[in-house]
Amino acid sequence: MNEDELLEEAKKLVQDFHTLSLVDMYSVTKKSIEEDEDLQSLLKDRKRLQATIKKADDIEKDAIILQCQKLKIQYDEDPRVINLEAYRKELISLLKPLIDLK
Repeated sequence: MNEDELLEEAKKLVQDFHTLSLVDMYSVTKKSIEEDEDLQSLLKDRKRLQATIKKADDIEKDAIILQCQKLKIQYDEDPRVINLEAYRKELISLLKPLIDLK
């Protein structure tokens, strides 16, 4: 197989990959999460709190860390976030044979 044929096969593989329903489900779920104001607020609040940790004393740090953990759990327990992670893992497993070709 020459270089041009290999390139064409690679392009076809990418096109075929993008037609998988799993890719579509991942994209739709990701967009839904990105557009959800409540979930985005959880992420922003957590980042804001994390930025205050360096300036806080030990007692405040513990409280901030606890609050960050609660926000992370709340975000991670959203069904869309759970599904997105499952889709991501499944997509990676589909790509693994290609990645391992290095």
